[in-house]
Amino acid sequence: MKINTQTNKETYGEFIDDKLVKDYSIYSNTTSNNTNIPITNSFPTETCISGNCIDGYGILKTKDTSTITGFFKNSQPNGYGIEVYNDASAYYEGTFKNGLRDGYGYYKWVKTGLNYIGLWKEGLQHGYGYYSNNGIVTQAGYYEKGKQIQNMLTPNYINKILKDNCLGDCNNGFGSLKYSNNDMYTGFFKNGEKNYVGGYLWANGNGYTGEYYNGIRNGEGEEFYGSIETTYHGTFVNGQRQGNGAYFNKSGDLLNKGYWENGELKTSY
Repeated sequence: MKINTQTNKETYGEFIDDKLVKDYSIYSNTTSNNTNIPITNSFPTETCISGNCIDGYGILKTKDTSTITGFFKNSQPNGYGIEVYNDASAYYEGTFKNGLRDGYGYYKWVKTGLNYIGLWKEGLQHGYGYYSNNGIVTQAGYYEKGKQIQNMLTPNYINKILKDNCLGDCNNGFGSLKYSNNDMYTGFFKNGEKNYVGGYLWANGNGYTGEYYNGIRNGEGEEFYGSIETTYHGTFVNGQRQGNGAYFNKSGDLLNKGYWENGELKTSY
């Protein structure tokens, strides 16, 4: 799925579910309603079916769990990757560290359509993040070891009460803010700046979902370019591609991958 550029800009907060990820639910014929998230960095009888699953970019198929496509280091997923579970009940797209979900990432339960967009640590939701279902944010706050310990979804957000073009808390909390140029941001704020995790939709159809710090794209994220319908997934520094990343066409086919520097592909692998 990509950001829906036809979204009514007056419908605050509801573009956030139109993610910058390929919709792997089209491969599902499961009726599973399981919301448990498996945690493992041990892949029994694993097989590298394509590329370099040791120190590079490859596709790793495990015997009982899933298929992981992305960057590897020391024979484990590290950096950007996609994990699709073999029973088609769920999928994850985001950052791995030593084989576990760690950093920014997006997780979808296919049967229910529930999504978690936010930060992870050692396989569990940990840090700032939010849940959405059918484009509606249902929960937002701070999580530790998979459990919410701080609720940041305000009554104003839930009841769609606007104040100064803000739905929720656009100073130090979670909210949706519409700018004078018709751009829109939904996510977390600190001192009035975009911070931690959020999604930004430009009026020209471009979009970004991922990490922000001090109002700038810094960390892991996905950026969609509306005019050509391509997507970059990977690391950003000061708003530019910087670090490992992968670039896809509008059909979700990989165009190039490797290490980026100052917005340009420096080393392909």
